[in-house]
Amino acid sequence: MENVNKVLQSIGATPVALSLQVQIKLEHAQEFLQVMTANAAASREEEGCLRFDLLRDESNASKFMIYEVFSSLAALEAHKSNPHVAAWGAFQHGDRQQMLSETLVRMSMVSIHPAVPFE
Repeated sequence: MENVNKVLQSIGATPVALSLQVQIKLEHAQEFLQVMTANAAASREEEGCLRFDLLRDESNASKFMIYEVFSSLAALEAHKSNPHVAAWGAFQHGDRQQMLSETLVRMSMVSIHPAVPFE
């Protein structure tokens, strides 16, 4: 298998990573998990998505982190136009105010490791 870093360099792509930390009102955590699990599964099928992880804080069931890596800025922009992303946006910005906090950080990748399938 070719080294992912070499392939991306050869096509002139700079991978983009997003780290989103959110705290959801506990009574909306199950709905959040449904929306975000569907978003993650659909995102992983996108050609430019290299990684999409959903994590939950072990000490606080209402805190989550989403970690995404896209092959390029163009792949990230294409990702934003998908229906599963719109469903997340509806949850995130809906009038029920399910979110307590969110922190988004966008970074350019320096080096990446190929995703290991997770069962």
